[in-house]
Amino acid sequence: MSIIQTYIIKQKIKTKNAFEKVYIASRVGDTTPFILKSFNIKNRSSEYNFFREKAVNFEHKNICKLIDFFQTDTHYIIIREFLNGFDLKFLFENKKIRSDFETNTIIKIIIEALEGLKILHQNNIIHRDIRPANIFLCNEQGIISKKSEFNVKLVDFGMAKVPELEKIDKFKPFALIYSSPEQVLKFTELTNQTSDLYSTGLTLWILLNNKLPFNHKIPEIIANLQLSYELPKTNKTPANLYKIIQKATTKHIFKKPFNYYSKQDLKKFMQDAQQNRYQQADDMIKDLQNCL
Repeated sequence: MSIIQTYIIKQKIKTKNAFEKVYIASRVGDTTPFILKSFNIKNRSSEYNFFREKAVNFEHKNICKLIDFFQTDTHYIIIREFLNGFDLKFLFENKKIRSDFETNTIIKIIIEALEGLKILHQNNIIHRDIRPANIFLCNEQGIISKKSEFNVKLVDFGMAKVPELEKIDKFKPFALIYSSPEQVLKFTELTNQTSDLYSTGLTLWILLNNKLPFNHKIPEIIANLQLSYELPKTNKTPANLYKIIQKATTKHIFKKPFNYYSKQDLKKFMQDAQQNRYQQADDMIKDLQNCL
């Protein structure tokens, strides 16, 4: 047990890398749990991740609440609310729990996640890491099933694109499977609201099908599949939902390896595809609501 200012660390729950760790903590004299994230003050990348996290400070039911932030001699610290429940990745890897979730429930979860994204986007923040592991279902009991009421929260903002870092931030994050082509190809300047909506559409496909659309042991091949193929139509994807997913995940389909093209051509391909996606969360929410 250790004390950081007025917080007592109870348990380490994640080591994100050598410079960042995540704990369950509580205030001195209070048993209420919080999530404490520590960022090494001597590492520039870790420092920027702290400022990204700090920028996401909104009172909204679909965003994990920021409670506190401060600096010690060695670390930056973020305190967020403790969420009693599970992320979608965990839930959908559990066959028993997954079988509880009908299509309408999945649609409602995605709509709630989009409501959270809408607030980020209205404040010129792009999450850049939407995937099942970063969408959390929670309630006071921590019991998630089709019979229980639960809240949907976006979590993990350390990869976000935020205005205060825009001029100095050279970070070019992307996640295999989940990221938009402009992220995979490192066009950071093109990463925008449609990039998050792309990842949301892909997440919806994964939740409906309970599998990954592209998979391989070699990461480079996965990235190539992300760029070269549309999401497949399956029996588990109703036609009306597949149409929404297709629009959200619109991309240029490369007929040749992408390194055959000039940077200028690649940029145009990315921009043209983005223009044909949903431009804002509200538009995607409206179409999803019509499927309920």
